[in-house]
Amino acid sequence: MNNYYSFALIVLVFLLFEVNIGSSIECYNCRSETDPDCTGEAPDHKYLTNCSTLKEGPKYIACRKIENYVDFAVLGQQPTKRIIRQCAADVDRDRPCYYRAGFGGRANVCDCFESKCNHASTIVKSIFTTLLGAAALGIFL
Repeated sequence: MNNYYSFALIVLVFLLFEVNIGSSIECYNCRSETDPDCTGEAPDHKYLTNCSTLKEGPKYIACRKIENYVDFAVLGQQPTKRIIRQCAADVDRDRPCYYRAGFGGRANVCDCFESKCNHASTIVKSIFTTLLGAAALGIFL
């Protein structure tokens, strides 16, 4: 019986880490061309936006990070890399990351579905908590 309570506690803790409760999502919202500190691995918290407060708030269900590359001078744009972080509405859960390319530029676009997830370290956290939960289940089963 003691193992049952330990197992239930571990499952509860795991779910608390993995499930976001609430209907709104918070995303980093910035552009490196106007916000130079938007390019780092973890942008400043001043860029956090509650997506539900935006003009079309209820439609936002994800966060997005776009790495936009201008490969050579075209239409007055010099070669550069830009980072855009934003709330996202038009998403494909089956393909959270995709690549687009065109004349003079390309973009890597990734959508994620948890608050504050459009920075680099969130993927590591999610993998860590998943592995930790799996290890805990293995111990008690």
